Amino acid sequence: MIATAHYGRWLPNLQPAAPWPKRYRRLAADYEDGATSLAGFVAWLKAPGQKRNDEVSVISTGAMDTELDDVVAVSGAKVRLLYPVEQLVVRPR
Repeated sequence: MIATAHYGRWLPNLQPAAPWPKRYRRLAADYEDGATSLAGFVAWLKAPGQKRNDEVSVISTGAMDTELDDVVAVSGAKVRLLYPVEQLVVRPR
């Protein structure tokens, strides 16, 4: 579950293949806010006063107090989930 991010080129083509719509919507919103790379994606999620960093429970670990930034990893031009989608329960803010 890796989305290669070359903003502007990949975004229009990602939605039909988006393995996790929540992640796609957050990436799309980051792009719409002017991002040109994934370098600031986690900081964008965690921005104070915003409702971007949804609460997430991880079923396999029993973690009930995590947030979206705790279950994604950014490395260069890739963002991936740290847990299988089936293990995540999102509680929108």
